[in-house]
This record gives sequence, C-alpha cells and structure tokens, in this order.
Amino acid sequence: MIVKTQGIVLSHVDYGERSIIVKLYTKDHGYLGFVVNGVRSAKSRQGMAYFQPFTVLDLVIYMKPSRDLHRISEFKPVLSWSGEDIKKLSVLLFLAEVVNKLLRNEHIENSALFGYLIKGIFHYKSSKRTENFHLLFLLQMAPFLGIDVLSGEELFENMNQIADQQDIERLIDQLLDAPLQNTIETSGNLRFRSLEVLTHYFQHHVPGFGQVHSLKVLQQIFR
Repeated sequence: MIVKTQGIVLSHVDYGERSIIVKLYTKDHGYLGFVVNGVRSAKSRQGMAYFQPFTVLDLVIYMKPSRDLHRISEFKPVLSWSGEDIKKLSVLLFLAEVVNKLLRNEHIENSALFGYLIKGIFHYKSSKRTENFHLLFLLQMAPFLGIDVLSGEELFENMNQIADQQDIERLIDQLLDAPLQNTIETSGNLRFRSLEVLTHYFQHHVPGFGQVHSLKVLQQIFR
C-alpha cells in the first residue's frame, strides 16, 4: 500500500554499495524501518544530508504489513540541519540515539507523541539558549511512554546511588517545572551527571535500552 506521511529520522546504516537502511518515527505508523535505494550514489545530490538525525521529512512510502523493512518512494525535507555548529549537532546525535532506543517498540500511531517531538525539534532549531534542552526534551518526553519522572528523588529509586545526588535532584526538580526555552543556570558538569542518571533511569525502565555511546562524546564536546 502507498502511504503519504511525515517522519523523523532517528538512525541509518549503509546497505549495499549505494543504499541505506533508515529508522524513522512516523506520524501515522510509529517506528518503522526503510530501505532507501541509491541515496549514496554519486548522482544523488545531497541525498544523505536528508537522512541525518532529527531531520523531518515529508514521505511517500510503500508499506507491506508482513515486512520489517518498507521502501521510501519520495521524500522532501521539512527541516534539516545543514550548517549547524558542532555542539548543536552533537546534542542531536545524542538525542537521536536515546529516542531511537526509547521508540523502537512503538509501532502504532501516537499523534500526541509525534506532535511533541516535532514541536521540540523546531524549537531547538530556532533557539539560541539550548544548554539544557536535551535534559528537558527527554524528561518531558517520558510521560508519553508511561515512564514519567515525577521528581529528582525518583530518578535514584531502585538504582545504584551516585555521589552528590542532591544537586542533581534539585536540578531535575527545577527542569520538570520549566518550559523548553528555560534559562536555568547550571554547570556543564552537573548537566552531564544529570544526563547520566536519566539514561540509567531509562535503562532500568525500558527493556533492551542498552548503553548510550554518544554520551561520552557529548561530555568531550561540552567540557
């Protein structure tokens, strides 16, 4: 069946000599995998630029319910990230890795979650103050998946204790009540330690979540 929808790119891997397999979270069908043919060929102008993390695409897709991988017939970028600085792109890589892990079992339509993701992505694209965005984005996404973070103290329940947890709890409590465009001042070290605790929380609550490899990269970029 041929479907028109919109999708958010979460990850891709090379497939054959010229193609890729890409994972997207779509507006109408949730998390799906696709084969995109010829996008890595010399004749494909800017093709790979449109499959970078958190790019938003208008799509025409071929879907077969019995298959794990579908095909993209047409795609057009709604929002892309060319020309962004290394810090913003590093946050995107981190968020895309985490969101990909959180959504890989979400295979049905969830218009509220998709709307939240789109709103957050467009906000991040246009904002100048974004130092706390990745923490806020993930904290406010959690309720859509039934794993709400109710307080900073809750992040430490049923997990190994981490030294100096009170300052992390205070920051999380502040962020839970803040809009995405907040201006809460904090240190890079405290922000990173809070991200570590939040990823541990996801590991504890989401089966198969695994390690977040881009977290250490993020630490190097922002130290």
